Amino acid sequence: LFARLNYLHQSAHLLLTSGSPNLSRNLVSTARTVAKRAVIRFDPSVKRTWCKRCDAVLIPGVSCEHRVENSSRGGKKAWADVLVVRCWGCGCLKRFPVGRGR
Repeated sequence: LFARLNYLHQSAHLLLTSGSPNLSRNLVSTARTVAKRAVIRFDPSVKRTWCKRCDAVLIPGVSCEHRVENSSRGGKKAWADVLVVRCWGCGCLKRFPVGRGR
């Protein structure tokens, strides 16, 4: 079962880079369904590469953009940096803390 999920994940990445975004989304959706039925949790590093809303594979410069924001009093707090990932397919934003100590 883990081999199938790994295959679906790798295939989705390959298909997105080769020019088949819809098929890639279908494979991500299938991987999520299989994992949910088998009650398997994905590693956070894997979940961060998928869009929750449209099931797109998030590759910087290909299907999403990454930027670091710091909205704390003019960016004075270095530990308040947040990585913002914006999906180009649906416009969904994901925020991950990346400041000092994280």
